[in-house]
Amino acid sequence: MSQTGLKMKKTFPGFPKELFKFLSDLSKNNNREWFNANKERYRSNVVAPVCEFIAAIQPALHKISEYQTAWRVHVQDLQRHSLLEG
Repeated sequence: MSQTGLKMKKTFPGFPKELFKFLSDLSKNNNREWFNANKERYRSNVVAPVCEFIAAIQPALHKISEYQTAWRVHVQDLQRHSLLEG
């Protein structure tokens, strides 16, 4: 159970170290050329784990927020945007 008292699905293992490495690298190379060269890292190390996290907390969000459907739509948009921009 989280500090807020809401249960999360046990399937979310946490954010991978690669996510934080990507963000650190991005902060040092915040330009389109670098990002485009590292877009696959972004997809696999940022978008995928963030979507997994949102999916894992969705049941808890549904209990506290009327906007739960908006979270699902946002995840779908995030995934679609990430996949379409190749």
